[in-house]
Amino acid sequence: SGVSGMDGSTPNNPAVVGYYTELDVLIRGGDGRVYKKTWNGQFWSGWNSLGGNLVGSPAAITYNTELSVFARGGDNHIYKNTWNGAAWSGWNDLGGNMASDPVAVTYGGGMMDIYARGQDCHLYKNTWNGESWSGWNSLGGCLTGTPSVVSRGSAVHVFIHGTAGNIYQKTWNGSSWSSWRASSTSHSFVG
Repeated sequence: SGVSGMDGSTPNNPAVVGYYTELDVLIRGGDGRVYKKTWNGQFWSGWNSLGGNLVGSPAAITYNTELSVFARGGDNHIYKNTWNGAAWSGWNDLGGNMASDPVAVTYGGGMMDIYARGQDCHLYKNTWNGESWSGWNSLGGCLTGTPSVVSRGSAVHVFIHGTAGNIYQKTWNGSSWSSWRASSTSHSFVG
């Protein structure tokens, strides 16, 4: 059954994250708020509102002992709300001028990155080093859609559609970024 704001009128993708012994599903409701539902290993909770006035789909990530949720606001800034084990921080403005939903990743034993596509079609990154945010830095490109990101050890791989219809990849090897590499998507898919 639905709750206020969870009427399905604004389709968006859920974020799913494992946190300690639970599984959390987060989604933005039609009222612009983010809602969270938790599986504790035996039962699902009801939908709980984290508030906000957001657009698009949220992203969620665990970092040390915290659960952080990221989403784009109506002003195209990226906002973060963090659960520290006892309470939510509330939505904090991380700035930016983004045209896509954010994605987040942890890597290298204590780093956290957020990625989003800017209004100028470049990919932007904001890094948490354990004490402060770096601010939004352009990784270039002329891209469309929402990025996807994955980490392996200290390496980070970012994937996103380019304007030519190809999938582009950029990799952080722990000390420097690769150039953008394209993978052709010119073949048709049968499904």
